[in-house]
Amino acid sequence: MKKVIAFVGSARKQHTYNAVRQFLDSLQLFGDVEYEIVRLSDCNLER
Repeated sequence: MKKVIAFVGSARKQHTYNAVRQFLDSLQLFGDVEYEIVRLSDCNLER
């Protein structure tokens, strides 16, 4: 099994998120792929 993490920097969950989701879904054609999408806007990046 392959594992993939995709980081999305867009604050809105629209075009970029959907494009990443479609890409990750298409990876399933190449075998068993487990993936996670990390939205940076959901992370607390304060110093």
